[in-house]
Amino acid sequence: MKHRPILIVMAFALTLAACSDNKIVYRGDGDRPQTSYEASLIRYKNRSAEQHFYRNWPVKEFVHRSNTRTMLAQEMLIGAMYTDGIACGDTAYDFTPGKDIYTYSVKYDQVVFPDYRVLFRDMVRYGGLQCDTAVKPAYRLVVEDKELYQKASIDASLIKNRVGNSNIWRTDDSWLYVDHVDEVDGMRPQCLASVMSALRYYWHLPVLLDPWLHSGDWLNVSEDFATAQLSFEEIQQELLTRFGMTLVPANRDMVVLTISEKQ
Repeated sequence: MKHRPILIVMAFALTLAACSDNKIVYRGDGDRPQTSYEASLIRYKNRSAEQHFYRNWPVKEFVHRSNTRTMLAQEMLIGAMYTDGIACGDTAYDFTPGKDIYTYSVKYDQVVFPDYRVLFRDMVRYGGLQCDTAVKPAYRLVVEDKELYQKASIDASLIKNRVGNSNIWRTDDSWLYVDHVDEVDGMRPQCLASVMSALRYYWHLPVLLDPWLHSGDWLNVSEDFATAQLSFEEIQQELLTRFGMTLVPANRDMVVLTISEKQ
């Protein structure tokens, strides 16, 4: 599935209501109900707030679980396109961890189905963040050895107790998604999307997924995948010997958006 990039542009007037070291408030005045709202970022940890993505039912307001501003922006992006979109879409969205913890809340003028693309866009532009854009020649992840790929694959019906995934940090500004599931006969399953996230955000390679592959395929990554800084040649060797995959030129460019706190 292709995911269109979420561009950081303004389509409506938006006024900054308040800004201080501890609080940021801004208001959207758009021509759609999803763009008419007030958002606030307050620097404190609200221990009672839980993460919720209201994709399928309407709300008037909500309070998101506390996090750094860059990670709140990432969670808005997850609300718009899921982690697979971040890991495997046509645009890469890289996030640096951030420092201070904020609580994010939204109050709409009327009951709406939230548009997380709007919330993400405005969080980046008005939440004390910056978005740096790079265009790089892309690689494509393909299967070179079908036998090795099948050997590394795990039947999805064997996956038990899946409780979602989360991003973990290996080194400064390097991270990847990890799926939280039980082991299968001594193997540690991870989705192909999580392997893609390691290529994009741990090793910082502009990589696209071959359209013949499925981001939800499960692979065995038991031998500490993505725990060392490797050269490109070493990454290629890891991919081939573990999964029967390799990186080839995609013959196209890829947009990489890096979201970080303003300095």
